[in-house]
Amino acid sequence: MFGGWSITLPPRNSGGPDPTPREPLVLSFPSCSTNSPHDPTFAKGVHQLFKSIRKLPDITPEHLESLNVSVEYDVPLESFIPTYPPHASTSESSAPVQYLPDEDGEGPRNATFAERRRELLIPNEHAFETLQRIRRDLKLGHFYKFYQSLELVSTYYSSKDGTFAGMPERFREDLVRNLVEPICWGYNSRLM
Repeated sequence: MFGGWSITLPPRNSGGPDPTPREPLVLSFPSCSTNSPHDPTFAKGVHQLFKSIRKLPDITPEHLESLNVSVEYDVPLESFIPTYPPHASTSESSAPVQYLPDEDGEGPRNATFAERRRELLIPNEHAFETLQRIRRDLKLGHFYKFYQSLELVSTYYSSKDGTFAGMPERFREDLVRNLVEPICWGYNSRLM
């Protein structure tokens, strides 16, 4: 079927000069050198330490220390929101770009943020009544799944001691995911 094509196409490099050979590409890779000698017992100890983790509450500060990870508490939210350009100091003449929208601003990002904010300000009892189809005058919009997760989690909440005794960890993960995802969608981002 395709036998006729080989007749019509000229062979490669026919009639032309030979291509000039290229110089070999020299690659340099970063190297890591440690000041301490290799300790084979360290790998076994770390393996044993992490093998003991079965669920999230099993993680202890010892696990984090073995990974050289530190945890800070009571960090202000402003420290997580970057400025643009990166590493810009306040002494520079250009003002940093804010990632949070203005409440009185115009534009699609502010409208999206305002819409998500209105949906989150719905009282929980009203949202639960909407989920149960008792109330039909509210629309939960983008946070429908969040309010579903919140209703599920609220059944495990003990008002006497303020804990969620017996609640599966998956419920907590779904609650946080369903809170953050709609906000990310408004800014053309997606959680993985």
